[in-house]
Amino acid sequence: MSSRTRNMLLIATLLAFVFFAFVFQTFPWLDIWFSNLFRANGRFWPKNWIVLESVRTFASILALSVPILAAILFTMNVVFKPATQIPNRVWAYMCTVYILGPALFVNFLLKAYWGRARPQNIPEFGGERPFTPPLTMSDSCPRNCSFVSGEASSIMAGALVICLVFLPGLGKSGRIALVSGALFVSTLTSFLRIAKGRHFLSDILFAADFMALIAIVLFFAFGIHKFAHKISLSMVLPDMLAMLKAARRRPARNPTTPVDPTSDIAKYGISEKL
Repeated sequence: MSSRTRNMLLIATLLAFVFFAFVFQTFPWLDIWFSNLFRANGRFWPKNWIVLESVRTFASILALSVPILAAILFTMNVVFKPATQIPNRVWAYMCTVYILGPALFVNFLLKAYWGRARPQNIPEFGGERPFTPPLTMSDSCPRNCSFVSGEASSIMAGALVICLVFLPGLGKSGRIALVSGALFVSTLTSFLRIAKGRHFLSDILFAADFMALIAIVLFFAFGIHKFAHKISLSMVLPDMLAMLKAARRRPARNPTTPVDPTSDIAKYGISEKL
């Protein structure tokens, strides 16, 4: 990817933020209207609906598997130094996106301090906490608040890093399949959060925009754009096998020679290498 592509992506994410901010701050009722589309008989979709819970569980596992796998591969590369096709900075990049994005920026900062009440807790939907537009800080929610969606951020972070890293090395059909799959999973899980009354539409859109900005900036900061066209998803499994082989071949440490308990070394801790 060229610097022109980088600039276009960054400008697109910034323009998206300006657009979302204008729309939802000027017409805040859009959030309530959209959430109401997922209500029936005066309530959101049931929390114990096994279909929704199964999809949510699958999505959560999928979201967590990306940073966990990246952290494992990064650590094995550092410890065992195998001959791999994918540079270790790729796995470092993925881990960093998750740490700075969903972990710190979303859960530690926004959800902890922004104070936006969730849809199920506002008066319009039977709650008692006041509704606030997305970019208006409030004290309506004490902790684990609505803005922005943590689960959507994790899913989108995973989709973004996988697409940014592996999309350039794929053919046309592979790109279509990867982007379609990423959009489907991200959109479905996001709508499920809205359907359960846990998040507004703006919580999802701002989460996507924030994660895109972080993922794109770090993608170029780590220099992944310089070699992304040379790597592909098909290299991941062979690299994992190479790491396992390197771990098995790692020589064991030489056993220490037992020390005579009556010697000065044992009694006084005198080193043999003086």
